[in-house]
Amino acid sequence: MKTIFSAFFFILISFSLLVVNALHAQCFVSPGNPIAGSSNVGVLQQGTWRAMFIYKHDERADYFRGDKNIGPLLVQAADYNFLSATLAYGISEKWTIEAEAGYFLNKSYRYQEIDPLTGHGPSNILFSAKYLIYNNIERSTEWSASAGLNIPFSREPRFVDGVMLPVDLQPSSGNYGLVGQSFFIREFPEISFRVFLINRYHYVMGENKLGYRFGNSFNSSLFLARHLYFTWTSITKDITAILQLRHKYTGYNKKDGEVIDDSGSHKFFVAPQLNYNPHPFWNISLITEFPVYQYYNGVQISHNYSIALVITRDIGHEW
Repeated sequence: MKTIFSAFFFILISFSLLVVNALHAQCFVSPGNPIAGSSNVGVLQQGTWRAMFIYKHDERADYFRGDKNIGPLLVQAADYNFLSATLAYGISEKWTIEAEAGYFLNKSYRYQEIDPLTGHGPSNILFSAKYLIYNNIERSTEWSASAGLNIPFSREPRFVDGVMLPVDLQPSSGNYGLVGQSFFIREFPEISFRVFLINRYHYVMGENKLGYRFGNSFNSSLFLARHLYFTWTSITKDITAILQLRHKYTGYNKKDGEVIDDSGSHKFFVAPQLNYNPHPFWNISLITEFPVYQYYNGVQISHNYSIALVITRDIGHEW
């Protein structure tokens, strides 16, 4: 863990220095709509396909009461490994459609006194359409928004050895939902710098078959991206450094219409990211994410860290 935090602070400090230093003006290597975290920002050019594949590992550890760490309780630690795939297509200069599906390789609880418990299986699928609201080429500014339907792969609860998994270990929420997103991009080509702002609201529609309704959630992420191009070397010409600052609010869950006191939270994260563009059609990203502040209603297990690998391929348009 010390090695992970040391690497994180090294990346954060290096990124800050790069933002301060003045470099030669260079264009970004990756054309079209860029990648920020695990999201497509903006719309695709007409006739372009984009396939995105993500692997994410997430670790959780101690329990929190409010914003106070109270150490391990019944669950000593938790983790999951998640795969997702997104396919997007630019149907016009203003419209892009997307489909995103996920699969949990595992969602696991490690207990202090009993055997670990693990769930796995397909999660949800999100169908959405994105529209370009504003595009000013002279000011290098773009704003788009999307809306979509989140559909569970299964509404039936999963069992392991004849025992129903806890709701937190079910691979699919079992709830339908509506998802709205906003994407803002501002580029400063004279210093090879970009700013992204992504907002995402997830509204949960009704209860699942267990009478459980997860809380609505709102994510807001600010991305600061710098193309690492130096005049004295070509080694970094295909690399972009990104620093993400993210806030996530989640409302209370409900069971049979009753509020669950130990649910809902406010969390703030910092997530450094490196993007590598070996070819205009390819993008490879490595992302780490750490909480800097967490507040939980009641008593809940807290986030520790996550790491993700994102691979993107564009098809069907000659740049």
